Amino acid sequence: MGSKVTMPPAPPPPQPVDPGKAALDYTRSMADPGLQQLLLESEQTYRPQYAALNLADYNTYLQGDGDQMGLLGLNELATRAQTQQNIEATSAQRQAEIADVSRLGPQATDAFMQANPALAAAMARATELGASQNIEDIGRGELGGQVYADAQGSLGLGATGTTLDQRAQELAQSTGKLSAQEMRDLEQGVRSSYASRGREMDNSAIGAESYQRLANTRQRMMEDLSLASALNQGAQSELSSNRGYATGVQQNDLARLLNNAQMRSGALGQDRSYGLSLAGMNQNVASDPFMAILGRPSTAPGMAQGNTQFASQLTGSQQGPQLFDPNAGINLGLQNASNQANYQSSIYGAQAGFAGAQAQAKGSMIGGIAQGLGSAAKLKTVMLCIPEGEAIDTPSGRTKIEDLRAGDQVIGFNGGVGVVQHKHEYNENPDAVRFYKFGFDNGASITVCDMHRIANVRAMEYIIGDTIGDNTILSIDIHGGVNRSYDLLTNDAGYRINGIPVNSMIEELAALANEINQGVL
Repeated sequence: MGSKVTMPPAPPPPQPVDPGKAALDYTRSMADPGLQQLLLESEQTYRPQYAALNLADYNTYLQGDGDQMGLLGLNELATRAQTQQNIEATSAQRQAEIADVSRLGPQATDAFMQANPALAAAMARATELGASQNIEDIGRGELGGQVYADAQGSLGLGATGTTLDQRAQELAQSTGKLSAQEMRDLEQGVRSSYASRGREMDNSAIGAESYQRLANTRQRMMEDLSLASALNQGAQSELSSNRGYATGVQQNDLARLLNNAQMRSGALGQDRSYGLSLAGMNQNVASDPFMAILGRPSTAPGMAQGNTQFASQLTGSQQGPQLFDPNAGINLGLQNASNQANYQSSIYGAQAGFAGAQAQAKGSMIGGIAQGLGSAAKLKTVMLCIPEGEAIDTPSGRTKIEDLRAGDQVIGFNGGVGVVQHKHEYNENPDAVRFYKFGFDNGASITVCDMHRIANVRAMEYIIGDTIGDNTILSIDIHGGVNRSYDLLTNDAGYRINGIPVNSMIEELAALANEINQGVL
């Protein structure tokens, strides 16, 4: 009757994978120009969209969304709160430290100096020496003041120079006019000269006298001008000498002033250097009051921490598709071999377990029925057939099984046109979860009970990946909820549903009933 259970054969071992060949095949396939062009086009199309999505996510993380504050806002609030806490803690700590140092610092310093009397005496002596570092200005003195006053007064002409200057100005304005005495002497001289030669005052004598008078006048003018020039040169020489003297005195005075300024600056620098050395000595010999009182130098805790490094964490996440790696070919090949081995092992284990479960189910089911029912008609509980609503292939299209009648044409088990000889209809328990819905790679599906045969094999014996004709099983859904089922007896061993050959179970059900009645089971 077909109740024999056979153990499925073990699957073949997986084919060994050559890593080098796998890497080469992968690299060749990835180097295909068409594939690379497709990858480039895909990246150009979708990477900006991925980037936009990621940037939008980052912006939401950073800025927030609506009433929800982002990381920047939360970090700012946390930083402000932490900063305020640090400020308050620092202020309180400093106030307490300053109070302790103000109260105990002098005592600590005095105690240290009392413990070092020699050092205290040296510090006092150094302070006295530092206080005597004073330098007075080197002034002009009485002699310098008098010389400076004389130099200021000698910038102009003296009495003699003034007289000479006035005389020079008078002579410079002289016209060379002769005095009355000079005129008389000139006339007597001319007349005596002509009288000695026996000549009287004729026109020639008069002309000679006039010429001589003019010549003497011009000579007198030239003599006055020459004397004026000499007097002026003498006055200018005196003026230049006086000015040079005054300039020299002023330069010496400025040099003394500059020397005084330099000495004061040097004295100030020495005082400051000496004061710093005293401060350093005091710092070295008198202990830090903070260290002496608080047990540590004066410090303050750091302020708030820096901003959280969330940007680097965000940018570390994947952004869109990634470029291929030639090593992926090897890894994929090895992983595929491992997956196939695991898959075959799982399939073999499932098939063996399923075969054992089938044998146990068949024995229990048929034995229980034979012992408890006592009526062949009640063997229907073994086979639940085809659920209501399932469509059968017919020459004119697909027709629901409940709508077919005896004499109707259908597509038979072997693919030809068959005729419905008989139709069975059964009432079912909707709580029975025994109906298998198979999904195939061509998109078709069929639903039968677990004991119904499809292409001569019970539905419960099929697993995902099995093939029926040219169709591969992709999914199996086991369910209940069926209220009515049907089966058809045809002249061609069965019928077809979505092109899949389905056996008629009416004859097998009758044969099973006959074996029960004869005591075979």
